[in-house]
Amino acid sequence: MIQIYSFKPYNDDSLIKYLQNYVQNNPCCLDYPSCDHPVYQSDANVFNIKNPTVKYIKKQYFKFLNKIIGPHTIKDSKAWILNTEKNTNTLGFWHQHFEEKYKDSIQISGICYISPTKIGTEFDLDHCTLQIKPMSYTWYIWNSSYLHRPMKGIQNTDRIIIATQTALNKI
Repeated sequence: MIQIYSFKPYNDDSLIKYLQNYVQNNPCCLDYPSCDHPVYQSDANVFNIKNPTVKYIKKQYFKFLNKIIGPHTIKDSKAWILNTEKNTNTLGFWHQHFEEKYKDSIQISGICYISPTKIGTEFDLDHCTLQIKPMSYTWYIWNSSYLHRPMKGIQNTDRIIIATQTALNKI
């Protein structure tokens, strides 16, 4: 099941530029640019940023997790930025975020669209496919084992999202 939680924007006009700069200065991994990650993906430490708007978005994420999961302890949590530059194709590779080392934990993935976009996320579930109609400042949360991908398309503005993967245990 995919859960949806909209929240009030923080009113930070400089957030998109800030996140784009973060991606430029904090690439996805040590193998960048020879890795398999999307070209403009940040490291997985976005929720450690001291920026007040990012802190607010993080707070909304964990508030929502607490609402749907209840009391829990966090084993691991990652958050990264994906920036698809305007007039480029979203590559749309199927993937999931399940990690075998956390197989005995609840594993949750999420996405929050920061910039307005019509290009959502598509899921390949057991008996159907499902597409998200993206809304800015809305968390979409699902089981990390779900196969998903960005919908294919070209957008005339930059597409900025924050994605997460969290392993947790109920208390």
